Amino acid sequence: MLVFRSIFKYKQQIYEAPKRFSKHEQQINAQKQKARLMSEKLQQQTSNIESNTPRIVSILFGVMTIPTFYYFYNALTIKFEDIQYFYNVRLCVDWLNLKYGLLCGSLIGLSLMKFDDFKAKNKLRSKVPINYTYYSLPILLGLCSYSCIETLSQWWIVPTMLNIISTMIAYSHATNMGSAPFWTFAIVYQILVLDLITTASIFWSQRNLNLHREKRKELYSKY
Repeated sequence: MLVFRSIFKYKQQIYEAPKRFSKHEQQINAQKQKARLMSEKLQQQTSNIESNTPRIVSILFGVMTIPTFYYFYNALTIKFEDIQYFYNVRLCVDWLNLKYGLLCGSLIGLSLMKFDDFKAKNKLRSKVPINYTYYSLPILLGLCSYSCIETLSQWWIVPTMLNIISTMIAYSHATNMGSAPFWTFAIVYQILVLDLITTASIFWSQRNLNLHREKRKELYSKY
């Protein structure tokens, strides 16, 4: 039976296959060649996106760190009673939220593209689908910080501090899963630690500012 079945399949392939060097065969070969070229081009574009996206995001992440420390340095050189002090602190925190919103947004994009860092040797392969709460929480905390723009209390810094801590967790998770390049981990974490120290010092300075405002209200008439 197996012999007859194989003979039948062979005859069926012969009858269905186009004649060699016929016009029909040339059309089929042209379609196969076109499909192969389109598949190769699509794979090349996907590979370029996967390789260039981490580099572009890393450059933007580093560049956006400069305004953060610039406004923080300006705030250090200004007295409490000057309204420019609060403006510089506000801009420093806004750049922090914008920076980590961009970073977590890029992590979501890389996960959707199924980016896989081939240089990472040890990766965690969870059977549970990726939970995008890791990546969306820093963005929500950044928006929460923007909503506190009118307050002078030190507590409006807390959402940004939680934003940085949640970004640490999200980036560690993405690196362990291979959805974030491992070579950026050390650089990003150093910046995260510096920004956490920066926000902690801003929180403490805002606390001192409020205490000083209660004692010397006449100096803060512009606030």
